[in-house]
Amino acid sequence: MIITTFLASCSKEKSASTLCDKSVSNIAGTYTPIKFEASNGGIFFNITNTVLDSCQFDDKIILNSDGTSVYLDAGVACTPNGNTNGIWSISSDGKMTLDAGTSNVSNAEITSFDCTTLVLTATEVFAGTPTLFRITMKK
Repeated sequence: MIITTFLASCSKEKSASTLCDKSVSNIAGTYTPIKFEASNGGIFFNITNTVLDSCQFDDKIILNSDGTSVYLDAGVACTPNGNTNGIWSISSDGKMTLDAGTSNVSNAEITSFDCTTLVLTATEVFAGTPTLFRITMKK
């Protein structure tokens, strides 16, 4: 009985991971950026309040399956309004490029994706120094 339950759990988990592969069709959707982090010596620090203004916490990033993106200044509007159109893609080596409002990243590693939460990690030059950034977005 215990072995049957364990085996059923394993096959269910395997099936769920198949549904969440890092493909354009699975990742496409509407996201809210929930956390921005920067790494200093391998330790990530939350910089969300530094990167986002208070009017941006309810904004949306729409990743369309045709490779277009929309940064939507939702809820409390910023002045000036932050609505922008852009593009996004996933390269053959699994790297993601996103051009959408405040969440612009190039050649980002899709660190994790569970069909709801998308985590991107990329190195960008900040104040003249290459810095590792991590962006977490939720559908």
